Amino acid sequence: MTVKKFRLRTAPDIEKEEQWLTEMSRKGLHLQKYRFFTYHFEEDPTKSYKYQIDFRQGPKKDYFQLYKDAGWEHVTESIGTFHYFRTDATRSDVQKIYSDSQSIQDSFVRMRDFYLSLFDRRLPLPSREGL
Repeated sequence: MTVKKFRLRTAPDIEKEEQWLTEMSRKGLHLQKYRFFTYHFEEDPTKSYKYQIDFRQGPKKDYFQLYKDAGWEHVTESIGTFHYFRTDATRSDVQKIYSDSQSIQDSFVRMRDFYLSLFDRRLPLPSREGL
C-alpha cells in the first residue's frame, strides 16, 4: 500500500530529513519517491532502512556506482539534484558517504550556487529606461 505525506523541507535541513526518513522506515514506511513536497512511501513493517541524501547536479554513472559499491541503493531524486539513498538499517558496516566536514561544506556551496543561479535567472533586472 502506498502512503503519501506532505512535508515542507528546506535544503539546509538535509540531516533532519534523513533522520525523519529513517524514523518513518522504522515505523514500516519506506520512501519510494519524492515530488513537490510529497513523500510517497511503500508500507512494509518487515523492513527498516537508514537514509542518506546528497546534493549533486548532473551526476555521472560513477557517482551512483560509488554509492552502490559502498552499500547504498539509489531510491529517487528531486529536481535532478537531491538524490535519496538507503541501506538496510541492520548493516553496521555501511557508512555515510561524503560525511566529512569538507564534503558537507562543498555540498552546501553547490546548493548555494544552484539556488543563486535560479534566483539570477528569475529576477528581472530593471531597465535603464526606467531610471
